[in-house]
Amino acid sequence: MSAAAGAESLIEPLRRLARRAGEVILAHYGGEIDVRAKSDRAPVTLADEEAERLIVP
Repeated sequence: MSAAAGAESLIEPLRRLARRAGEVILAHYGGEIDVRAKSDRAPVTLADEEAERLIVP
């Protein structure tokens, strides 16, 4: 399998994963936002952390 064909085979699974992460984030939309600072002082929310756990198990 060529590199291009291998990359092509990843498009749909990655698209589904991105949509699921979007659903996780949207579930928090309109709710209370609890923002905290990461170790590098960048802001992060519970929605961010949940989406990251889905994407990077």
